[in-house]
Amino acid sequence: MSKSGWLAYSQSELAVMRLSSAVNVMRGRHRYGGLCMTLHERPARHSEKVGFDAFISYARGDEAIAAEFQRALARFAKSWYRLRALRIFRDRAVLTTGPRLRETLHDGLRLSRSLILLASPAAAASEWVDEEVRFWRTAKPSGTVFLLVVEGRIGWDPVRGDFAPGRTDCLPPAAYGLFREEPSWGDLRGIGIEELRASPRFVDAVVDVAAPLHGRSKDEMFGEDVRQHRRVRQIVTGTVAVLAVITAFAVTAAIVAVHQRNTAERRAAIAESRELAMRATNTYSSDPHAGSELAVRAVRRYKTAEAVEALRTGLGLNHQRAALRSARGAMSAVAISSDGSEVAAGSEGGEVRLWRPGERGQGRRLLTRPSAVTALGFAPVGRRLVIGDGGGVVLVDVRTGAAIELRGHTAGPVRTAEFNPDGSRVLTTSDDETARLWDGRTGRLLGSFRDSAAYLDAPHFSRRRGLFVTRTDDQAVVRTVRSGTQVAALDHGAAVAAATFSPDGTRLVTGGFDDTAKLWDVRSGRRIASLAGHREAVRSVAFSPDGSLVATAAHATRVDSDFTARVWAADDGRPVATLRGHTAAIRRVTFLDGVRVLTASYDGTARIWEARTGEQRESLIGHGQTLWDAVSDSAGRTVATAGQDGTVRVWDAGAGEPQLTVPLLNASDAGVLGGGLLAVVADREARIVRLSDGRTVSSLRLPGTHGPLLRVAPDGRRVGIDANGFVTSYDRGTGRWGPSITAEENFYSLDACNRDVSRTLVLRPRPAAPQIRGLTGRRTAVTLRMPLTTWVTSVAFSPDDRYLALATTDGVLRVFDTGTGAELRRLTLADKAFTMVFSPDSAALAVGGGSDLENNSRNTDGRLYDVPSGRLRATFKGHTQAIRAMSFSPDGRALVTAAQDDTARIWDARTGRELHELRGHTGEVWAAEFSPNGEFVVTAGGDRTARVWRVSTGQPVAVLRGPGDSVGSVHFDGGGTRVVATSSDGVRVFASDLFGDADALLAAARRQGIE
Repeated sequence: MSKSGWLAYSQSELAVMRLSSAVNVMRGRHRYGGLCMTLHERPARHSEKVGFDAFISYARGDEAIAAEFQRALARFAKSWYRLRALRIFRDRAVLTTGPRLRETLHDGLRLSRSLILLASPAAAASEWVDEEVRFWRTAKPSGTVFLLVVEGRIGWDPVRGDFAPGRTDCLPPAAYGLFREEPSWGDLRGIGIEELRASPRFVDAVVDVAAPLHGRSKDEMFGEDVRQHRRVRQIVTGTVAVLAVITAFAVTAAIVAVHQRNTAERRAAIAESRELAMRATNTYSSDPHAGSELAVRAVRRYKTAEAVEALRTGLGLNHQRAALRSARGAMSAVAISSDGSEVAAGSEGGEVRLWRPGERGQGRRLLTRPSAVTALGFAPVGRRLVIGDGGGVVLVDVRTGAAIELRGHTAGPVRTAEFNPDGSRVLTTSDDETARLWDGRTGRLLGSFRDSAAYLDAPHFSRRRGLFVTRTDDQAVVRTVRSGTQVAALDHGAAVAAATFSPDGTRLVTGGFDDTAKLWDVRSGRRIASLAGHREAVRSVAFSPDGSLVATAAHATRVDSDFTARVWAADDGRPVATLRGHTAAIRRVTFLDGVRVLTASYDGTARIWEARTGEQRESLIGHGQTLWDAVSDSAGRTVATAGQDGTVRVWDAGAGEPQLTVPLLNASDAGVLGGGLLAVVADREARIVRLSDGRTVSSLRLPGTHGPLLRVAPDGRRVGIDANGFVTSYDRGTGRWGPSITAEENFYSLDACNRDVSRTLVLRPRPAAPQIRGLTGRRTAVTLRMPLTTWVTSVAFSPDDRYLALATTDGVLRVFDTGTGAELRRLTLADKAFTMVFSPDSAALAVGGGSDLENNSRNTDGRLYDVPSGRLRATFKGHTQAIRAMSFSPDGRALVTAAQDDTARIWDARTGRELHELRGHTGEVWAAEFSPNGEFVVTAGGDRTARVWRVSTGQPVAVLRGPGDSVGSVHFDGGGTRVVATSSDGVRVFASDLFGDADALLAAARRQGIE
């Protein structure tokens, strides 16, 4: 076999070329690469006997070139609709495995119109190539032969009229004598297989062979190939364009379909979320916990504003931290460890479970008693628990579950089970009308005493003096813990229902079935006072932790009962407050601390009250059914309630109480920095404090000026401090105080630092003009172009630091360019401006104040001015006394004002229309500020509270208590989840999940057991 070749012709074909010129004209005369050949109109290519246009004969070593030449011939000038341009016989491409190879090759030669011989030394040595050429000379004497030299030497001997054997080593023996004249051959020598397609010689050889096989001239073949290539390219381009259009339509249709589907799903989710939110809101009045669960579902379905507000309402309604559910009936008893870290709950089915409120899940089962659990008590120290049920008492180590049965009571149920203050004794009472004293560690019985075992009770042990109390029908009997010796028998005059000691153990209060409570001196047995006012038996009593107050509650059963608890002075029994609000009998009353009282009622709620005013602070709503018990930890921050609904719920009784207090006399302002730091300023000191533990990180002595202010940069890195003429800064990154700048003293307080705490206003001794100076680096001072002839009442930098507004006591407001110091605008006000604030885009300036901060103002309106033009944009009418503070919402659409008329108001900043009047403060409101997300406003003032309001509704979210004096400043932190309130007795930091976004609310709901 052989490889590709140039054009060569047999002797018979050359003889045809010698015909007359007329015949040549008729048949066409063409020249290919210097070889002159005669073409018939077109040889019959696909007769019954001719099945191939050419047969390639090559040696095995030249197979790659043969294959590439075959592919080139098949593709050259190929019409787009045809499979191949020429049909070429190459044994590897045509033959299949089988016998009769020689016969098959001979058939291929017979069916081929021409022979392509690839000449090379390997072909010269190949017997198959020699066989194929020999057979061709015999079978196809007039057939066309194309010769391509792939490798080796080749030379023609004109004398012999044949190839010269001495100069030729690439032809098989049968090829000698095949040509009568010197043929033209294609020369592919020296071309690597990887270079074939790009080689001009290879392309030329392909055309020289393809042209006579197609019956066309060489230049026609090149043109035809170009036309076919263009046609194919046009077809491909058109096809691609059509497919691209179809694809674009398909993709567009798919995108539209997906978008429509997503839109439909989103609309359905929004509608369902809003419906669930509405159902949640409607459910809160009857079952806040169920309403909160609906709100959680609403937020999870889609975070609509309605769903988020419904969940925030539910979480703020009850301050519930978690819920423990029983699978064995109603929860009948509950106990909480002194540090509030563990809660024990007992059910009517006898199951006792132990639970840590901060953990998820339903706690662990400690043990199961034979009958309903009726009493529980934690040891003050160590992890021990005493449990009473329908027939007995057990002492349990909660770490190991080891239990000691306290055997002795002959009838049940057990009504009381409690440890004494050091955990060494346990007292139990039961319906066998005995009280029994046990060793708190071994369970050994130490004594048995007569006791009427009233249904409701308070602690029997005194905190001091080692006393406990039991009751006979009409008496409270005081005994010593050590020996059980009777110290006093106090005759109430009617059956005693409850009794408890004052913290110092010197007094006792008893509640009786004569509808009164009585105060006693334990040492003398003298009755101090009779507390009359209830209309039912007094069956729950409590002393405040400092012993100054007594609380009582009546077990009312009549329809006309007032269902009240009452607070009395412990020294003389005079009435202090009446706690009204429950709609059923109060089962238990206890103090959380010296100022708060907790009540639990059969109406299914527990409530927290102000002890000295009777004001209801919180309503812990969630059970929906009768409450059987309520207890608190020793700090009064955590409350646990047990209910007939089969749940024990843990509440944050400290909601609205500060998480951190920094005691600092005459504190005037504070703000949260990044990195968990708090900046605090007072008349003579500035401190940087850690939020985690309140420890001071750094401090700086300030001049003795009144009411310094501070500004925290938006990134929380720097804080600027303005102490009425002494300005400095602190960088938390370096932990260093910046250089201080001293200016004129004794002018009204002003906020002299710009937004990023890089510059400050300095007031120099009059009449020298004020200057803007840098707090960082070596920035050149800018002098304002005005003489200072009167006092300054307020200063404000614009957020973009382009403008400075300065108001003076003569009622003039000036706006300056901070870059040049030039006065841009001057406004004459109807009154003094004591507060000013720029809008977030720096295009508007809100101004408020009055004629005098100490008296009613002549002009109490707020005004909004356009900064570039000085035009009055809007007037805020409604306040009746001077405006003390103003703040824009982050988007600039709303403005909040705080005034001395005990109100704050939210306005539409564009029109001046009042949106909400925030009423609730009982004193002047000194401060007001929007949260970073614009959803809340915090206000503070003279009633010693800070209050958080929902902007969308104007309704209160939280009342933050704790300051001992008027709150002068209040701020949100950068994340919007903390509020910092400052009063003359210190700074307090409040934190609440209620201020967070939807994800924070969902996390809070999970912690509360709301799923």
